[in-house]
Amino acid sequence: MNSVPPSRNAACHVGAPSSRLRRRPGLLRHARATLAGLAGALALFGAAPAAASDATPANPSAIPKAREVQAMLASLTRRSADRLISGQFAGYPNVNDLGTNNFDMEYLHEIHRRSGVYPKLTGADFTGRTAANDSNTRTFRYEAVLPALKAWWAKGGYVTTFSHFPRPDTYDPATRAGPNMRTPDGGYDMARILPGGPDRAKWVAIMDQEIAALTDLQRSGVVSLHRLFPEMNGNWFWWCDQKPEVFKQVWRDAFDYYKSKGVNNALWVFNTTRLANQYYPGDDYVDFVSVNLYDFYWPTQEQYEGFLSLGKPFGIFEFGPGTTDPAAQLAAPVLGGAKRVAPPNNYDWRDLATRIKRDYPETSLFMVWHDGFKIGNGRYVREFMNDPWMLNLGDPVEPRRK
Repeated sequence: MNSVPPSRNAACHVGAPSSRLRRRPGLLRHARATLAGLAGALALFGAAPAAASDATPANPSAIPKAREVQAMLASLTRRSADRLISGQFAGYPNVNDLGTNNFDMEYLHEIHRRSGVYPKLTGADFTGRTAANDSNTRTFRYEAVLPALKAWWAKGGYVTTFSHFPRPDTYDPATRAGPNMRTPDGGYDMARILPGGPDRAKWVAIMDQEIAALTDLQRSGVVSLHRLFPEMNGNWFWWCDQKPEVFKQVWRDAFDYYKSKGVNNALWVFNTTRLANQYYPGDDYVDFVSVNLYDFYWPTQEQYEGFLSLGKPFGIFEFGPGTTDPAAQLAAPVLGGAKRVAPPNNYDWRDLATRIKRDYPETSLFMVWHDGFKIGNGRYVREFMNDPWMLNLGDPVEPRRK
C-alpha cells in the first residue's frame, strides 16, 4: 500500500507462544513440518488425514475451491520446488487514468516479456481515487477490475483483493465515496462502527460494497485472498493504531457479517507492517498471515518466528524495494517518522529470492507492489522469475513427482 512503517513499530509485540516455544523458536516449524509430512505419507496411501488447523478455511461454509487453495497454501513449504507463489499487484480502479497508479494488467505482461513467464498471483483494490484525484478520497469502483480478475482466475491464476476504505463517518452511500481514508495516529475510534455505534449504518453500507464485489467473483467460482484492514499497526489509515481488543471485535464482526451474506469464496488475510500479533483476531477468523515490506525492512528472526507462531500460512503481501545507495538512503526525506526513498530501477530481484530462501523459508507467497516498485523495473527479472522455487502461472499446483 506504499505506506511507511513508523519507527515506533520497530519494537514489535511477539504474541504469546508457550514458554517452550519461546525457548526453542524453531520448534513450532519443526512440529508443523513433521505433522505435515505424516499427513502427506497417509495421502500417498489413499488415507484421508485429519485436516491441520492451517489447512482448513476459517469459514466452515467455504466453497470447495477455497478449501483447495487453502490446503495448497498450507502445503507449499514442504516442497522442494514450485513452492513460492509469485505475485504482482495491478493497481487501483481510479476514476481518472493516472498512468502507473491505475489498474492495468500490463504490469503482468511486462513481466512475461522480460522473463517468459507470468506470475501466479495478481491483485486489485476495490476502491480508487475520485475524479478530483485526491489520494485521501476513495470511491468503490470494483466493476472496473472484476472482469480482469475473473479472466486471470480462468487462466489458472490466483487473485487477492482489498479496499482502501473511506472513513465511515464521512462516507456517502449514494456516491459510494468518502474522504479521510488517511486519518493518522488513532484519530478515529473503530468502536463507532460496532453494532449500536453512531457510524454503524454507514459501515454496513461500506461492507455491502465489498460483499457485492466478492459475491460477483464467487458466482464465477473465483477465490480471493482477501485482506481486511491491512497495515492496522501503522499510523496512516483510519483503522490504524486502534485499541487491540476493539480492533479484534470489529474484525470478528465483519467476518461474521460477510459470512451471513453468503461470502464463502474469501480466504481471510491478516496483513501487517511489522509484527503485530496483539491485533490478531483468532484462528477462527483468519486463514493467512502476512507482512508488507518496504525500504529494505526485513523482519528479525524473532519477528519471523512471531508470525509463524500463529500457525497459519505466511507470506509477503506487499514488497517494494528501496534504494541500494546508502548515501541516498540517508538523504531520503522523512515521512511518517521513517526514511522514504524513491524505488530504484536497478534492484537485483535475485536478492528477494535469496533472502526468502535463506531467512524466511516458510514464506508461501509474495506480491510486489505496483508503480515504480513493479517487477518490470530492476535487474535479473528472468533469473528471478525462473528460480526453481517459483510457482508461476502454468506451473503445477500439485508437487512434481520425481
